Amino acid sequence: MRLLHQHFGADPATLGEDPFRDYILHVKTRKAWKPKTIRQTVACARLFFIEMLGLAEWRVFLTDPDPRPR
Repeated sequence: MRLLHQHFGADPATLGEDPFRDYILHVKTRKAWKPKTIRQTVACARLFFIEMLGLAEWRVFLTDPDPRPR
């Protein structure tokens, strides 16, 4: 959460889903973070945004890799 705060210059609790998604893409493409580091960051963010803030409707945390309807 500290890195989200530093990147956006704002309280992470005030961020929306799109800025968070953009941040994950930024650290993956621009900062070249390793997959394990990205997974740890997403897990921490999932805990913060879903469990602590109650934002269960965020779709960025869905784990189904196949978005096609079944």
